Amino acid sequence: MTDPQYESYDSWARAWAAFSAGRFDETHREGLRAAERASFFHPLAVPLAARAALWARDATGARAALDRLNATMYRGAALALDKQSIEAGIAALEGRTAEALALYREALRGWRTLGCAWDEALAAVDMARLLGPGEPDVKAAADWARETLTRLGAQPFLDRLDAALASKEPGAKPTTTREHESVNESSPV
Repeated sequence: MTDPQYESYDSWARAWAAFSAGRFDETHREGLRAAERASFFHPLAVPLAARAALWARDATGARAALDRLNATMYRGAALALDKQSIEAGIAALEGRTAEALALYREALRGWRTLGCAWDEALAAVDMARLLGPGEPDVKAAADWARETLTRLGAQPFLDRLDAALASKEPGAKPTTTREHESVNESSPV
């Protein structure tokens, strides 16, 4: 098929499949590809590409994806919370823990207000992966996320949450045997 919309849906689905499997470089690439093929995929796929960069501990890739989102005219409460979650992750990767915690608190409150349990759970996994288990806010968010992810049967994300919480160091790179942690540097951002 040559319909750009179909190609975007295909790339978006591939991005989610790769993300679930821990292939963050592929997630990043396919998420950005989805937005390139049909511009209305920006608010759907670029936040996923940014999250993949964050989970690969690539602040530069996450910032480039966020800049892409900010350059569009798309607006809305959910997209604003996606952007805030990305900013929080970047702050965490850059060692600005207090700022990251404040941004995450606001984002989690926002997701809960909107009733977006999946997005709230992903933001909690972000927190655990990027800030580590030592922060009380991380533990509280992780406990809530565990209930949601269990209810949804989202085992790959439960595994990542558990790995992050088992980490001994704040913000240490959690690993599982199935994860590929790097984002392809040659991906178009």
